[in-house]
Amino acid sequence: MAAGCVVLAQEHAQEMADRRAGQAQLAVLPAGHVVHHDAPDRFADVVRTFLSRQLMR
Repeated sequence: MAAGCVVLAQEHAQEMADRRAGQAQLAVLPAGHVVHHDAPDRFADVVRTFLSRQLMR
């Protein structure tokens, strides 16, 4: 979730993450709507962490 995103409100993103508790988490990154472009290193860290947790299950 990009802090500066105008497409998806943070409360809606949180609601979606809450519905998938234990399977997803919400990370708010300092970026606009195109997170992987605006904050590529931080985005990669978040994805890497998520995938590592999924593989450990």
